[in-house]
Amino acid sequence: MTLEKKEIIMTDSQTGQLVLSQTQHAFVQDATKGTVQVYAGPHALPLSNTDRPVIYDNDKYEFIQVPLQQAIRQNPLVPEGHYLVLENPAFSTGDKLHAPGKGSNSPVDLQIGRKINIPGPATFPLWPGQYAQVIPGHHLRSNQYLIVRVYNAEQANANAPSYLKTTEGKPLANGQMLVIKGTEVPFFIPPTGFEVLAENGKYVREALTLERLEYCILLAESGEKRYERGPKVVFPEATETYMTKKDNPNGSADRKFKAIELNDQMGLYIKVIADYVEDDGVKRTTGDELFITGKEQRIYYPRPEHALIEYKDPKEGFARQRYYGIAIPKGEGRYCLVKNVGDVKTEKGPQIFLPDPRNQVIVRRVLDDKTVALWYPGNTEAIEFNENLRKLLGSSGNNYVTDAVVRSASIGTDRSINRLTKGSGTLGAGAPSSSFEGAKLERGTQYTPPPMLTLNTKYDGVPTISPYVGYAVQVVDKSGNRRVVVGPSTILLEYDESLAVLELSTSKPKTTDNLLRQVYLRVDNNLVSDIVRVETKDLVNVDIKLSYRVNFLREHKDKWFSVENYVKYLCDHMRSILKGTVKAIGVKEFIENSTAVVRDAILGKKEADKVRSKIFPENGLEVYDVEVLGATISDEKIAASLKNAQVTAVQSAIGLSLDEGNLAATRVRTKIQGEVADLEHQLSIKKLNLGADVAKQEAEIALLQLEAEIAEQVRTMQAELKKQEALNEISTAELGRRRASEDYTIVLEGKRTDFFKDRMAAITPDLISAMDTLGRSEFATKLSAAIAPLALHEQTGLGTTIEKVFKGTALEGILNNVQGKTATGR
Repeated sequence: MTLEKKEIIMTDSQTGQLVLSQTQHAFVQDATKGTVQVYAGPHALPLSNTDRPVIYDNDKYEFIQVPLQQAIRQNPLVPEGHYLVLENPAFSTGDKLHAPGKGSNSPVDLQIGRKINIPGPATFPLWPGQYAQVIPGHHLRSNQYLIVRVYNAEQANANAPSYLKTTEGKPLANGQMLVIKGTEVPFFIPPTGFEVLAENGKYVREALTLERLEYCILLAESGEKRYERGPKVVFPEATETYMTKKDNPNGSADRKFKAIELNDQMGLYIKVIADYVEDDGVKRTTGDELFITGKEQRIYYPRPEHALIEYKDPKEGFARQRYYGIAIPKGEGRYCLVKNVGDVKTEKGPQIFLPDPRNQVIVRRVLDDKTVALWYPGNTEAIEFNENLRKLLGSSGNNYVTDAVVRSASIGTDRSINRLTKGSGTLGAGAPSSSFEGAKLERGTQYTPPPMLTLNTKYDGVPTISPYVGYAVQVVDKSGNRRVVVGPSTILLEYDESLAVLELSTSKPKTTDNLLRQVYLRVDNNLVSDIVRVETKDLVNVDIKLSYRVNFLREHKDKWFSVENYVKYLCDHMRSILKGTVKAIGVKEFIENSTAVVRDAILGKKEADKVRSKIFPENGLEVYDVEVLGATISDEKIAASLKNAQVTAVQSAIGLSLDEGNLAATRVRTKIQGEVADLEHQLSIKKLNLGADVAKQEAEIALLQLEAEIAEQVRTMQAELKKQEALNEISTAELGRRRASEDYTIVLEGKRTDFFKDRMAAITPDLISAMDTLGRSEFATKLSAAIAPLALHEQTGLGTTIEKVFKGTALEGILNNVQGKTATGR
């Protein structure tokens, strides 16, 4: 029973009349003396202001104040056929139970830690500090049993009936467990010294009833197994448990296993794991391997000396337990490899062939393509099948592959292997038998894994202490021996061992007014907070709020619990150091540098490449860091004056910071403006350069166009000259014809001809000069328009620029001629 501890103030309505019936009792505590009296009914009592109704909390071992109606309790009622487990019985004389009488009863001495069993019928009030539990008596059928444990050997030996005493005559010992079978005792109430152990909240346990062809396995704490066959009722020993099926966790059927049925075409592969002698006198030694078939044993029951060898195949998804014979029809055969001689024999049908797995393996011969083509012409399916067999063969160097490997590979492979391996002649299903639950040895098709064994050990009735990571406890025995255990760990306490108790100061500042009792010491990353009042050089009180980071050094583990209140020890020592340090410093200087002053005083001055810490050799405590959470001046006037001075100083500092910021901003702004001007200047220069380049490129393009036009004009003029030459030839020819046809007018025509020649001689120079002048004028106009931009850019005359452009070309002579005639014309 667990109750919350609450502080209850009795009002006038609650401090009334305590009325108890004959089956009730109540505990009342005297607030002035602390004693707790028990009032047994029937009884009536007016309560005073100093009377406090209480109840006893058995889990916390303390009295808790409750309202008056809650303090009234019913006396434990033990009906006939039940028994009462009473904890902390009172000392009594003789066999009579010492219980409170009617009315008021003063407290008596109790046997703290003892418990007794009281059979019913009975009812009585309890003394303060007692706890009672009523348990029905245990009725047992013939297939039920109880597990009983001895908790008081002296009482058990004195009160034990004959069926609870050991057959060897040895006295019972504490912790000894016994089995009470329903076949021996139909009804059981444990005498004092014995307790019935419950399983899943039930005291009565079901034994296992086995039918024919069923067996069970019991596993002892020693690791030994016991096999029992049906029909019978199997009771386990106190240290035995039933082995259950892994695939059937529900119900009692998971503890039963079926015997394995075998016929002439079935067998089991067995490994002998312990020496034994068969019923027929044959000796078996450890390591022997057996192959048991139906011819030798029709029904097989596992035994502790046998382990079943399983061959696991991950692709099949199960382990093969039973081996089946292979049907070989008439006219067919199978290859069988005899492992002990390395020879492959042929087994011919018709027969049912059951290979011995100890030295016989069914194999398949692998043929190459040439052989298949010779033996099975045109059979592409056979070629594909043998090709797949060669893939399974690998680099073994043999020309055969085992049948188990082929059947395993046929799952999920191509259609040829599926089709050829289908109906291979194996009798029975390929799935394993689920009935075998004895010892097993598992083997794969390629290698044999080692056997595995798991042992489970249980410790009953021993207190277990498991400190967490970063915590430690000190175990102390009555001989004075001590040992410190650091978590994570599990401690099983001996009978005379207990844990050292620490009483730690609490509150801020740390005081001993309200101590915290505990057994777990936090040794890593501990945190201790405190408030220390110090006095400065100018007599000003300052409250410092601190937080210490604490570790306990492993090399001083034996001293960790030497100081019972390490919190007070730490805080007192630190107060002394801080008071002495701050006494030599003014309040203003301390408030401004409180963190540095406190850390230097506690951890020491800061030095390069040195870790600061404060170590207490008395208990191995190390303060590796301290945090100053605040420093407050006790006098409000002094605090206000100091605050005003600090505000003024801060405002001045802020003003200076603003001025410095403005100056820096002006400098940066000026620098940026200069850089912008430089960039704009560079941009203007670059634009001028780019404009000149563009003009030059345009002049070059115009010059090229002019050259092309000049060349075209030259070609035109040359063509015109050729045309004039042709016209001259025509005129000359016509003149000759005229001369030939007009001989009779030679004189007349001669004169006319002379006159014509003279006239033409006078006209021809003027005509050529006119044509030449016209060509030069048009050429000069176009040339000036093309060369003018270049002459302006280079700032030279137009004539000089033209000479520079056409120098070394075919037009250089023409231009010189033009310039010469132009000069002459001037």
